[in-house]
Amino acid sequence: MNQVAASVKQNDFSSQLANNIYLLCQQLKNHGQALEQNHKNDLNKCFIALRQACCRDSGQLGTPCRLKMMELVELRAMGWRPNLAHTQYYLNRPEQPPPSKSFI
Repeated sequence: MNQVAASVKQNDFSSQLANNIYLLCQQLKNHGQALEQNHKNDLNKCFIALRQACCRDSGQLGTPCRLKMMELVELRAMGWRPNLAHTQYYLNRPEQPPPSKSFI
């Protein structure tokens, strides 16, 4: 969590930060509820950093990474207990948006 926050603070929106966000997502899916109880302040700081990452990057993190961050925000809002609709939505998301059709 601290590594992600430090990278965001330094405006280091590299592929390494994106990888760290993916890893953080996996860890928080498994341990978020326990961290919420025992380390809420650290978790709050982490979510502030994630929100700042969404606001500050200029597309470097990419859509899949942003979706992971949104998934975490929603999961936390649901008390770390995903419902079926939430799970299916994020499992069925394409990695890249479909190409837009141009009308000439």
